[in-house]
Amino acid sequence: MTPEPSILLIDDEASEALLPDNCKAMLLTPGDDRFSAKLPALLDEADLVLLDQNLALSNELSLTATDGASFVGHLRSWARSSSLKLPPLVIYTSEYEAFANELPEVGPAVPLGGSFIGQQARLAPALDVEWLVPKDSKDAHADILAIAMAFVDLQEVAGNEKLSLAELERYLKVPTESAWSEIAAERVARARPPIGEPTTGSLEGTRGTTPILRWLLQRIIPYSGLLLSDLYASWTLGLEVESLDRLLLEESDSEWIKAIKESVYTGPASGLSARRWWAAGIDYAAWALRQECDKSGSLKATLAQLKAGGVYPLPVADQVVVVDLDFNEIGLEELDNAMQVHPPGWPAEANEPWMSCKLLEKEPLARTMLEPADRASFR
Repeated sequence: MTPEPSILLIDDEASEALLPDNCKAMLLTPGDDRFSAKLPALLDEADLVLLDQNLALSNELSLTATDGASFVGHLRSWARSSSLKLPPLVIYTSEYEAFANELPEVGPAVPLGGSFIGQQARLAPALDVEWLVPKDSKDAHADILAIAMAFVDLQEVAGNEKLSLAELERYLKVPTESAWSEIAAERVARARPPIGEPTTGSLEGTRGTTPILRWLLQRIIPYSGLLLSDLYASWTLGLEVESLDRLLLEESDSEWIKAIKESVYTGPASGLSARRWWAAGIDYAAWALRQECDKSGSLKATLAQLKAGGVYPLPVADQVVVVDLDFNEIGLEELDNAMQVHPPGWPAEANEPWMSCKLLEKEPLARTMLEPADRASFR
């Protein structure tokens, strides 16, 4: 039986209606006279803490918190002084533009300038929380459960407050019987996970397993690298993106199609975003496809041999995945019409993004992320 996660909601109007049905709801309001007395025990039990941003606190300059985001700092300071290991902290708010003036952790040093929706991975580290969830979203409860269950699973795999690489592979559900399993495990190790297992059996000095979840939510799932988006997966395979759904639905005994299906990421927090694929698996499938193409001399003939019906190659070979100013992947662009950019704070684990020359021509801010030699071509 799947365990029910314990979720603590700190809100002026804390209500079980704001939480998913299949969880243990714990409610606390800042106005509670026994707030400080109740908080430690609730945190110890919680698998996830949801903080409302618009708490009814004084906004005068003082040494006390003024809203949910500022309460995070107080909470983390108190946890440090108390040697307490905090569960994941998530801001849960209906004020979608509350952080419009905040500088995201990834990208040029300019304010967000709008809603945080779709920008959680860039903004959460700047606010020192694991994630942000919009209250009125139809996916809010599903997202909350995805994060909470990801932490429950993490605690279960770790068994204590430390995690080894072997445990991390098990947690991420790295396939173990695939031709590319060893490559995937090696790439997990290279993705700079914040492994906290000491060389001794002592837990002294550990900060718990929450940093692993933060790494997964903020650096691995949102950016194509260790895991790939649909667009990156189709580009790597050289196939139209619509072909991916057809391949997954294909009932075939083809080993190649089987390899594609095995590449779908089903690990923790997989429901928090659009579908993701193990890059190692997609790379292997792309290599196998090229090997068969060399034999047949035709991609079309090869796909027919692999029993891949309704699957079509990309019409243009020399293309790259391009992003917009918010670093959302928006499509493919011919290589001659795009340039690679180097955004500040971009995860080293991820593929560095490309932007179209049209966007770079139009947006001076985008050009600040180019190599100097590339920047000079726009003068």
